[in-house]
Order: sequence, then C-alpha cells, then structure tokens
Amino acid sequence: MTKISNDIANKVEYILQKWPLTRDNDMVLVAQFWALESKLNEKNTAFEVFELIKDGKLTNFESIRRVRAKLQESYPELRGLKYQERHKRQSSVVSNLNALGNHK
Repeated sequence: MTKISNDIANKVEYILQKWPLTRDNDMVLVAQFWALESKLNEKNTAFEVFELIKDGKLTNFESIRRVRAKLQESYPELRGLKYQERHKRQSSVVSNLNALGNHK
C-alpha cells in the first residue's frame, strides 16, 4: 500500500476495531471516517458536509471501502457478521452472471 493507503488503512482499522457496526455497513464506516477526519459532529449541517465532499477535502468513499475489504480479507477478526453470509452467496452470484453471459 502507498503512504496514503497506509494512512487510510490505519484509520479504517481503528474504526473497525472501535465500532463493530462499521464492519457490516460501509455507509456507517465512511460517515465515521469522515467525522474523525474532518472533526465533523452533529452540529454540522448536511450542506457543510456536501461542501467538504465537493471540495475534495474528505477521503474518497471508494478508497475507504476498498481498504475495509482488504483489511477484512487479511484479518478475520475485523470481519462483520455479514461477511460469511456474503461470501457463501458469492459462488451462486458468479454462476448466475456466467449463465447470463452465455445467453448472448
């Protein structure tokens, strides 16, 4: 991982350890990440948050999500309750996608 990714990874790992709900919900994870990153709190308006996003002052949602996925792949203790459920469905989803691709 790059320096920036290491910074993101350290923050994401901290959040996953401290707030287990974030292990299964990327929206909650990103909200918590942004709150810590920007010192946002309940007094900030949605408009203020949107301005930070627009101005590129908050870490990209997809970067946070990808780091979370990589950490959970490498460190089972950071996985949420839904991790196994999602991975059990993976082969079925792949089979369905392959079947759709063969119908051309």
